[in-house]
Amino acid sequence: MEEEPKNIDSKELARQKRKENQEKAMDMMFGKNRHIYAGNIWGWRFSIISLIGILLVVIFMIIGIMSGNINLNDQVQQAKEAQEAKESKLKADSIPDSQ
Repeated sequence: MEEEPKNIDSKELARQKRKENQEKAMDMMFGKNRHIYAGNIWGWRFSIISLIGILLVVIFMIIGIMSGNINLNDQVQQAKEAQEAKESKLKADSIPDSQ
């Protein structure tokens, strides 16, 4: 005679089976060692140099804005003009509706 497992909920059994299938799928996609931290592939030196580069660009932007060499209002106006020119060119290049 086979003994039936006691107090096994069908929902819990389905949940366990789904989790096992998910683990198998993840192992197939990413390998068995997916839980092991691979580390920073670029290295800390590259990360720090990149951070310094970003900070230098931000510092130069702030200096330019504070000294008046960069005028943000002019930048916005130029962007609006460029957008309007692009839209007008698209309208001119489109085929007119024939009636």
